[in-house]
Formats: sequence, structure tokens, C-alpha cells
Amino acid sequence: MHYGVIGMGPVGATFAAMLSQGGYRVSVLDANPHRAELFKMKPLKVQGHYKADIQLKEVHTSFYEFAENKPDVVLMSVKAHTIADIVSRIKNSPLAEAAVVSCQNGIDTELEIAKILGDDQAFRMVLNFGVTYSSTHEVNVNFLNEPHFFSPVSKNRRQFAEKIVEEFSISGVKLELVDDIRREVFKKTILNTSLGSICALTRMTMAEVMNEDELTIMVNGIIGEGIAVCKAYDIDIPADFHDKAIAYLARGSNHKPSILVDIETGRQTEVRYLAGKLFEYAREKDIAVPVTQSVFYLIKSLEKSLMLRRYVNSPAE
Repeated sequence: MHYGVIGMGPVGATFAAMLSQGGYRVSVLDANPHRAELFKMKPLKVQGHYKADIQLKEVHTSFYEFAENKPDVVLMSVKAHTIADIVSRIKNSPLAEAAVVSCQNGIDTELEIAKILGDDQAFRMVLNFGVTYSSTHEVNVNFLNEPHFFSPVSKNRRQFAEKIVEEFSISGVKLELVDDIRREVFKKTILNTSLGSICALTRMTMAEVMNEDELTIMVNGIIGEGIAVCKAYDIDIPADFHDKAIAYLARGSNHKPSILVDIETGRQTEVRYLAGKLFEYAREKDIAVPVTQSVFYLIKSLEKSLMLRRYVNSPAE
């Protein structure tokens, strides 16, 4: 199939490179014109747990030009808080009938797509890797815990989803098709919230946080609260999830999670879909989640302060 990638951050760049190297047509849309020009001139390289070295052929900074290519599958690799705006543009473009895949962190991102395009066009991927740019045209997959998980919102699209899973696997990215992705979404959100939130608040890497006893108490607290939320909603979380989660997070090395990078650069984070969603679901069932609630409020306040500071300090136009 023909794949479109919206958002050429490290995740989008990794998918674009791997799928292109796998022999599939890939069109990409990058809002950063400088980076887009580099992609046109230099091969895109992926190092670490994945390997690719490919010259992208269809790089766009214009949404209209990108949409005119009419990819069959659009991979949304942008920040979760931008989904509604971008999917609304998709609906009113030549991409109106494309399959749209949420590759974001957080809970209910695929439902944002379904609200606008309908269930049949909405798909969800849960990623189990950490990837960052190591140079302007090179990304590094710092850690990997395959498989990644994939699911259509509508059961009517299972056969189409199987085709996507097959083509990703041929390209070297192992996806597993699941009937109900809520379990994997909540598990990953608990992992992202527990360690990522603490990294964002302390400006420390994953390894640095996990090496501090006081901070790991907070990480453990968020994991426990997340499990309690899952139980309240009959989401089947394994009995040993807590122990496995800590073991998984301990392998994070000196990787900076995306929420920390957003804080460092003064950008809006995805906290509303992470700690915010866990807190929202907990509140609906009257479940106390004091650590999760605290980090949500703290990060929201911090990002507002940093974004305001960035605005005030930006040169006048």
C-alpha cells in the first residue's frame, strides 16, 4: 500500500525510513521546512535497534500537496493535542477516505479520529520503543520491546488491518494485531505516565529517575494507581504487570521521553492524554489517584509557564 506520514519527528521518521526500505511508497509531510529540505538532499538514516538508510522521494511541507498524493494509509505521528485539527483537514481533502492511524501516546487518541471520520477509518498503534534524533537526518532507536500493537476501531476493518501488520513486518517493524487494544493502551499509558511525568518534572533521564529511591516511590505509586483504574473498568491487566513495568522502565537507559523534551523546548505536552486521562477515568469511578493527579496538575502548570515564557521572549514580528 501507499503510506503517508504526517509528522516527521523521530517516530514518523523511523516509520518513513523502514517502510520505504521495505519497498513501499511513502509520502511524508513535515511542517519544518528546514528539516524537509534536508530530507530531500540527504538519506534518512535509522540506527540502533532498527537499521535503515534511505533517500525519501516524496517530501512535502504543504498539506494540500501531500493530500494530492492520496496515500491509502495515513500514519499520524504528531502530538496528540493536534489530532482533531489535522483530522478535520483530512476530512475536507482528497484524503477523506484514507485509513488514519493514531501513533500517539495516551488514551482515546483513536477515538478522536473516529469522531471525525467514523470508526471504519480509525486505527490505533501502541508503540514499544524509544527513538530520538541524533542528528538532523538520523534517528536512533534507543530501546525496543517488540511487538508493537495494532487494531482497527471497527471490527469490519480487520482484514485491512492484517494487511498493514503484514507490510510493517516485511519492513522490519513487528506489529501484533489485537482485537481490543484498550489493554495495551492503558498499559503503555501507565508506563509513560509513571516515568515520563517524573522525568518531565525533574528534568532527568529515565535511568537517572530510576536510580533515585525517592523518585521510584512516585513511579511505583502511579503504576499502582493506574492498575486500580484498569480494574475498575474491567481492563485485563496481568497480575505481574507492576513488577514487569518496573523491570521495563529500568531498561530505559539515558533516554529522554518525549514529554521531557517538550518541557525542555517549551512546547505543549501530551499530558492531557496521559496522566490527565488516567485521572479523568479515575474520577468517574471515585478512585483516589493522588500521585497521578498531582503530576497532572504540576505538568499542566509547568507547561503553561514555559509556553508563556517562550512567547514573551520571542522576537516581535
